[in-house]
Amino acid sequence: MTPTRRAGPLNLRSRRVLASMALAISISVLSAASANSAPSTDSGGLTPTELATYAREVHIPEENAVVALGNQGNFADMVASWSERPDDPVVHAEWRGEEGGRVAVKASLSREARDFASRATFTVIVDVDSSGRLGIKARERATETIGKHLTRAGIEEYALGLDPVSNVLTITVPEASSRSAGELTKMGSEAAVAAVGQPLGVNVEITSNPPVPTHRGGQTYLLGGGPGYCTGGFSVTNSGLAGISTAAHCSPKPSYYDGAVVGETVGGADRDVRWTKVYGAKDARFQYTTGGYYTVNTSRNPTIGEGIGRYGARTGANSATVQLSGQCLKYSGWPQYCGLFATGSQTLQPGDSGGPWYVRVPGPQTVALGISSGYYNGRDYFSGVGSLNLLNMVVVTA
Repeated sequence: MTPTRRAGPLNLRSRRVLASMALAISISVLSAASANSAPSTDSGGLTPTELATYAREVHIPEENAVVALGNQGNFADMVASWSERPDDPVVHAEWRGEEGGRVAVKASLSREARDFASRATFTVIVDVDSSGRLGIKARERATETIGKHLTRAGIEEYALGLDPVSNVLTITVPEASSRSAGELTKMGSEAAVAAVGQPLGVNVEITSNPPVPTHRGGQTYLLGGGPGYCTGGFSVTNSGLAGISTAAHCSPKPSYYDGAVVGETVGGADRDVRWTKVYGAKDARFQYTTGGYYTVNTSRNPTIGEGIGRYGARTGANSATVQLSGQCLKYSGWPQYCGLFATGSQTLQPGDSGGPWYVRVPGPQTVALGISSGYYNGRDYFSGVGSLNLLNMVVVTA
């Protein structure tokens, strides 16, 4: 394993090259209901601490947290459902707290999206995209392809993302990179044309810190018996076999996990997810704070703007807001990992890899969202549940 390093002060330099872009022509539809719903006196089964944490994360009054969490969950569930369609109709979706949700869709989804907005009990703005921007899945595939070009060119460490609104590709590399900003801009432009058939704007950022996988971790997942360890994520099945999810870079496997004997393990080739067989009964619970457990009721990928929670053995319980999707990261000594979500702040530390990300909604219900990967340039990165599904993992639910 390469040694992990703590994040230090950032020293950013950037260069931006903008390609000509067609602006989206949008049709906005607002729901009949106001986003500022009346405060609820019913806690929805959530604890005061849970409500206070969420309110603090998304900057709303605590008395509005129950309604906001319910609305956030309903919006994210619908976006997740639309995103699974084969025509990839969702261009961008974002939850904006008390302002409600905003979603940009292709024409094929416009009628259904407007119907949803008209029925919603909170504000939903629907933008119908006419500029030919990529859908969420296509954007993720394009980012992965561009990253492979960078890897083949010998770029050892980077973060990569394609902005869904501006179509600008951002490449972030540490100062020690062997390539200049100009070389990376040209490389990114050429790779973009190969991936999507058109030029994209390219933004290169140079930072003082390399990307760091968050080794060690959870309900402790020892690496080859220790002393290194990772966090176990959610209980999962793979072709019906019980196991635990964690990050792909958490290797070698332990002999035991949570007191049970461990069997075979399989890591993703291009997703930072791993399935490890565990002999014993399936259990939908996961540790969300030291000695405290939630039971998973359902699972999905997160939506940008959601306020969510996480757990890691090193840093314990924490919360964050999702800011980016479809990201790729290349840690030194590891393959490129894609399909990542990024938050607006960095709280992960070495020891948190593989730990669970989730959201609690009124009911109460617990929604599994993903597992920790690492951190870079002031952001935490985690793999969504969709990446677990690509490795045939299904989250165990109650």
